[in-house]
Amino acid sequence: MEIESEKLLGPLESTMCTRIVSFLTLNEVFTKVNVLNHFWHNLVSYNANIVRNCFYTICNPTHQLDLYLGQATGAKLLKDLQKLIRKTEEKYEELPYHGFKTDGGCDQNSPLYFFDHCFKLSAGKKLQAVCTRDGKNFHIEGALAVDYFDEKSLSSLLPDNFAKEQELLLNYTEHLQNGKQAPEKILLNVEREIYQIESSFLLLKEFVPIISEIHISRAGHYTCPVKTLMVFVSDERVEFKGDAMLNLFSIANSKDKLKEILMTHRDQLPPVEYTNIQTLKEMSRIYHQEKIVGDFDACIFKNRGPQVLSKLRPICWVRFNKLTRKICNLVMPKTNRFSGHFIVIKLLDCDDLRAEYDDDYPHTNIDMSFTSIRGTLLHNLKTVV
Repeated sequence: MEIESEKLLGPLESTMCTRIVSFLTLNEVFTKVNVLNHFWHNLVSYNANIVRNCFYTICNPTHQLDLYLGQATGAKLLKDLQKLIRKTEEKYEELPYHGFKTDGGCDQNSPLYFFDHCFKLSAGKKLQAVCTRDGKNFHIEGALAVDYFDEKSLSSLLPDNFAKEQELLLNYTEHLQNGKQAPEKILLNVEREIYQIESSFLLLKEFVPIISEIHISRAGHYTCPVKTLMVFVSDERVEFKGDAMLNLFSIANSKDKLKEILMTHRDQLPPVEYTNIQTLKEMSRIYHQEKIVGDFDACIFKNRGPQVLSKLRPICWVRFNKLTRKICNLVMPKTNRFSGHFIVIKLLDCDDLRAEYDDDYPHTNIDMSFTSIRGTLLHNLKTVV
C-alpha cells in the first residue's frame, strides 16, 4: 500500500514514506503513529479489515478466531489489538486452561499429584505437583474451561461492565457448584493401576486465547523431574492414541532425533521459527543462542505451515540440560503467537534422581510442577455501559 507523503510524513516521496512506515513495528503503528497523525488514525480506525489482517499476521487462524474477528466491531478489534501488542513490558495473564485428560495416570492415586492443575501457576500457595505413574511418553490435555476457576476468582474472567445477571454467568456459577469434578471424587472411581483418566469440563466458547508465553517449571524435590517435553495446540479435542503428530514425536527425546524428524517430515510439519539449538540453525528463521535464556535446548515452531498429520499444531520442544535448571520461560516472537481452545503436553522422558534421594523404587515416572500458558484472552461477550 502506497501512502501519500504529504498526508503523513511531510515533503517526502511516497516510496520513501512507505519505506519508513515499513520499518515500524505493529506496536508503533497502532499505538504511536495512530495517535500522532490524523490520516493514519482515520485509516486504522475506520478500516476494520486492516485490523483483522493484523490479527492473522500475529496468530494462526482458527475457527473461533474467525468468529471473533467476524463479529466484533471495528472499535473493539482495534482496542484488543492494541492490548495485545502493547504488552511487551507488562506481564501476560495466565490463560485458564484446565487439565481434563491424561494417559499417564496419577502417582499413588493421590489428589496432590493430579493433573487438573497442570496449567496453573501455584504462586507458592500450596504444594503443587503433577506426577504420572511408572513409564514415559505420556500426554496431558487441557481445555480453556470454566473449571480453571473457583466461584471467588470467576469474576476476574469477566469485563468490568459485563451484565452479571446475564444467563452466561449463571451457567458458569452453576457448573462450578454442581458440575465441576474434584480430583478426590474422580480418583475414587479409578482403579489404582489405571493410566487413562478423563473428567468433564465446561468450555469457554465465548473466549479466544492468544498464547504469547509458556512457563515450564520442574522446581521441587522430585526423583524423576521432566527432562524433555513438547507443547501442542488445537481448536478441537484430541485423541492421544493413534494421533499421527503425537506418534511422530514419540522418539524426539534428543536434539539429533528432533532434527531427524524435522528433516524427514519437512513437507508435513511447520518449520522452526526460533531456536537456540545450533544444529537447527539452518532450519530456523531466527537463531540466537542467548535469546532463549537458560540451561536448556528449545525450539518454537512457526504458527503456520503444513498441518496434514493431525488437528494439533506444535508450539515448542524443550529439553532441560542441567539438573540445576528448574524453570524454562519461552516468549513467542511478536508475529508468531498461537491460538486454540485445547492444549496438549507431551512428556517424553525424565531425569533419574532416585539415587540422590535414596529411592530404591524400581521404575521411573515423570514429575513436574506446572506448564503455565500465558497471553491475552479476547471475548465476544455483550457488555452494558
